Amino acid sequence: MVAKRRSLDEWTVVIEEMLASGVPQQKWCQDHGVNWTSVYSARKRLKKSAFDQTGNCPKFVQVNPEPALPGVTITCKGLSFSASAADMAVILTHLAGE
Repeated sequence: MVAKRRSLDEWTVVIEEMLASGVPQQKWCQDHGVNWTSVYSARKRLKKSAFDQTGNCPKFVQVNPEPALPGVTITCKGLSFSASAADMAVILTHLAGE
């Protein structure tokens, strides 16, 4: 029997299914007729391919934090209280008794 040659895209699907199963990897491979050494080699090729295409480590993604919403800080006698503008409106409405 000739082993099926998979593309990197196909290996991505196989590896994602294997990892999502929660079953030990070698057991999953045995149960699904997948050669464990082939999986190991494919994972190495996928990592190298991702690194070569981006020039960055594939395990990390850039995160751009959202800008902070404007807020209000009240300082009195050395104590500071900060709240978002929306929270401050609720607090002031409550204090005013409305």
